[in-house]
Amino acid sequence: MEKDATLVVWDFDWTIANCNSDEYVPAYFLGVDAVKKRFDELYSAGVDWHCCVEEQMKDAANGYAEKDYRDAVRTAAACMPYLEDVRRVVEGISSISSKEKEKHGDDGLKLVEQVIVSDGNEIFIRSFLEGNGMLPLFSAGIVSNSASFISAPAETESPPSIKVVPCFGTATSTFPQSHQCPTCPSNLCKSHVLRHLLSTTYAGCTRPRIIYVGDGSNDA
Repeated sequence: MEKDATLVVWDFDWTIANCNSDEYVPAYFLGVDAVKKRFDELYSAGVDWHCCVEEQMKDAANGYAEKDYRDAVRTAAACMPYLEDVRRVVEGISSISSKEKEKHGDDGLKLVEQVIVSDGNEIFIRSFLEGNGMLPLFSAGIVSNSASFISAPAETESPPSIKVVPCFGTATSTFPQSHQCPTCPSNLCKSHVLRHLLSTTYAGCTRPRIIYVGDGSNDA
């Protein structure tokens, strides 16, 4: 296993999904032009990108009961476009892992692993994968900014919303410590994530062959 292990690392936006998930999902509710204008206003005012996403999703929640909103967000994420050829590649790689498991038993589980490392958020990514039957293909999981649905206080008329937590640098982050990388955004360093995967998933093994697939922006 050690000498043959391969880790395939996928970006998500413009790679697995053929769009920017942070823009597509809000636009599903609010329209492309309105979302672009609002993003420009918020971002130019110094609002953090993922806080911009939260604000857009608050607007998207207007008129929805909490459960209906959650279902609508998952439906919107599942509708993100993707390239059929990319899906075939992901499925083909996953089938290699399955064949190796049949051949070698549990020792073959890690011969070929796939993972998504993305600066998007887990709700959008996971909902897309689940909605399109692709989640099981990524045996090494998803590493992204965590996200959760937030209920509005019962005594208010505020709509439900989502909360995005940076992957790095807060007490509730996947990686509580800041990454100190001068070239990456503060919330995610893909090189740091990759080193972590190598030291955990492949601890005690020969370093696997690494294949990285991304669109070139903010990639390792």
